Amino acid sequence: MTIALMVLPAVYPYLRVLEWPSKEEPRIADWAWPIGMAAQTASIWSIVLVAMDRFIAICQPFKARKFRRLSSIKISIGAVVIFSVFFNIPRLFEKRSVVYFNACTNSTETGYRKLILKYPGYRFGYFVVAYTLIDIIIPLAILSYVNTRLIMELRRGAKRRSLKCQNIQREDKTMTKLSVVIVTVFTICQPPSLVTQVLDAAEDHLDANMMVFRQYYVPFSNVMVVLNSSVNFAVCYIFCRGFRRSLAKLLTCGRSADEEPDANRNNYSSEYWTREMLAQKCDHGVAMPLCNRAKSHSNCACTDICFIDENDITKV
Repeated sequence: MTIALMVLPAVYPYLRVLEWPSKEEPRIADWAWPIGMAAQTASIWSIVLVAMDRFIAICQPFKARKFRRLSSIKISIGAVVIFSVFFNIPRLFEKRSVVYFNACTNSTETGYRKLILKYPGYRFGYFVVAYTLIDIIIPLAILSYVNTRLIMELRRGAKRRSLKCQNIQREDKTMTKLSVVIVTVFTICQPPSLVTQVLDAAEDHLDANMMVFRQYYVPFSNVMVVLNSSVNFAVCYIFCRGFRRSLAKLLTCGRSADEEPDANRNNYSSEYWTREMLAQKCDHGVAMPLCNRAKSHSNCACTDICFIDENDITKV
């Protein structure tokens, strides 16, 4: 959608190639604009889902079994997609492309005809109030709270582990850091779009200086919004080994080398145990199925569930 709306129409005026996208930009925007905004809303609330998943796993572990089921995740993702589509349906009726004759150039051109976009009440209610609440303020408030709690829990957990256990649950810590980075990127990139919504709602009352400011600010805001939605791929690739493994498997149309069975792998890793088995603890706070195989578990004074990973005890 970004390429269709922003990249292709700008190629011809500067490079004098690909004239069609530049001439047909209004017609392209008729369908690309609503789809792009629905995708943006879905991207924002997907970030909220990821952050909430990490929050429940780290800060509310006893509720994880109820809320982190595969069926619950599918329902949540489906709800986000459906909500994003319905929330952006009004954008289908904002404006429509029209063909008109330009007497100055003696040619026909394609432009816009405002529909509901011409009403100031709609622009204020939808752009300033609804969009700001749904796509900026509410997600930002949730993510700020969740991010703060995750950072506090990471620091608290690191302190406990340094005093009581030698190793950490690497995968869980990595996923939590990944969530923190994604939330931080959202916090930086999304708020500038709020100014754009205000400028769009008040376009009939802007003076010449504000129109010039808007001309330069809106592209900057669009870049930040696109960056917020697209940078998550790079963040996941850098921080998540499982993501890199899945990507390699997808690109090679087969099994990744990292996924080959390892005969020396510890068969008693936490992934082989059910939640019911791990819920039973010994007197030392170690999960019962792992108690007899733990190294010096009597010296581990932690009260949380302990796991075996690569012949060592790690604590979540």
